[in-house]
Amino acid sequence: MTGTTAATAGAARRGGIAATLDSPWVRFAARRGGQLVLSLWVLVTASFLMIHLIPGDPVRGSLGPTAPADLVASKRESLGLNDPLWLQYVHHLQGVVTGDLGMSLSSQLPVSQLIGQRLPATIELAVLAFVAALGLAIPLGVAMGVLTRGGRALRR
Repeated sequence: MTGTTAATAGAARRGGIAATLDSPWVRFAARRGGQLVLSLWVLVTASFLMIHLIPGDPVRGSLGPTAPADLVASKRESLGLNDPLWLQYVHHLQGVVTGDLGMSLSSQLPVSQLIGQRLPATIELAVLAFVAALGLAIPLGVAMGVLTRGGRALRR
C-alpha cells in the first residue's frame, strides 16, 4: 500500500472526511449538481440570446412606432441596450443570480413582483394537472397490466 492509499483506508476506517467524499452518493450528488448548474446556464444563455436575436427593437415596440427618436434613445440608454452585447450578458447573469429581473416594459413594475403575483395560480394549475394525470395514468396502467396478463399479450 502506498502512503496515500493507507491514509485513505485509515480515514475510511475512522469514518473521516476522506470516506465521506469517496462515497458513491457524494459523487452522484456532485455530478447531478454540476448538471443542474450547466442546465441552468444553458437556459439563461438561450433566453438571453433569443431576446436579442428576435427582429425588431423592444424599446420601439413598447413605445410605439411614432415615438420621438430622443425618447427611444434615452429609454435604450436607461435599459443598457447601447452597451456591448457581452456586457449586457454579464448584467443579465448578475440579475438572474441576484433575483433582480428588471422592470417590465409594458407595466413598469418589477418582473419579480409580477411573477410573485401569478405564482400561486401557476402552482395551483400545476398541482391540479399532476393530480389529473395521476388519476388517468394509474387506472390505465392497471388496466393494461390486467388486460395483457402482465404484458405477455404485447410480446406475441
